[in-house]
Amino acid sequence: MDYRNSTETTILRIKSQNRWNSGKVTAWGTVFLVFVLVIYLMFGITEIGTARPTWFKFITSFFSTIALLGTFSLCWRNSLQVHIPSGQRVWGLFSWATIAILMSQMLTVVWELGFGVKSGASPADIFNVSFYVLTIWGLGLVMAQQKVALSRIHMLMVGIVAVASTIIAMQIMSSANLATSTTTSSIAWANSIDKLLQPLVEAFGLFYLLSDVVLIVMAAILFLGFWGGRMGTTWQIVAQGLACIYLADMRFAFLAKTGGYESGDLLEVFWIAGFVQLSIAAALEWENAHRVQRLLNR
Repeated sequence: MDYRNSTETTILRIKSQNRWNSGKVTAWGTVFLVFVLVIYLMFGITEIGTARPTWFKFITSFFSTIALLGTFSLCWRNSLQVHIPSGQRVWGLFSWATIAILMSQMLTVVWELGFGVKSGASPADIFNVSFYVLTIWGLGLVMAQQKVALSRIHMLMVGIVAVASTIIAMQIMSSANLATSTTTSSIAWANSIDKLLQPLVEAFGLFYLLSDVVLIVMAAILFLGFWGGRMGTTWQIVAQGLACIYLADMRFAFLAKTGGYESGDLLEVFWIAGFVQLSIAAALEWENAHRVQRLLNR
């Protein structure tokens, strides 16, 4: 046996495993999030009626892209690990859900900043719908595989979350009419697509609100169902990330209904925070997979 080659292989494997462990992801994610928050507070808060500069909107889009690419890479890494406790398929779904949001963001930037069309509905909505479907599918698989069970008090708490989130969704739906396009592009085909999608504005809005209710309820189930234990920390952090995304979605839904949303709003920090926490959770689950692997090799 060539012990030298064996030792070198082991060292390279350890270095690879520690390159993006949970400690490093948490540290870099926190620094990145604080930096993003400072930029938003310094340049994103403007006087009422004053539009944010275009350069700031591009920069905030770049921040979101970094967070999404980081989340995708870590989730995709988990989907390739055969010993991942929650299953490769779950993390594969999460990685594709992240790509869906990234595609949605890119289309939104092109639609609003490139074509100059601010719409209640756009081609980006197709990818937003895909995000919700893939994420809920992945969370459902986790709950089914791990056989999540709740105590009576936990079931009561989940019920309160479900009722409260439903009431909030109903209040938003009844607050005002959904905003439609407020600008017209000089590109004829962009205007045609915009007009074609306008009848779907209410359908998309209702779907997003209902999906957000499902997400926050599933987040509550994950947070309470995995209470305690090293393996459960991953899904508690996932639940916290989903809660951040939910808060941003609710704020966005209200502003979109009243026509007050503009790219670069402070609420986007919560979206970024949500995906940073999903990155941390993915790194934790990667470490859990290696613990399982070491136990199997004993």
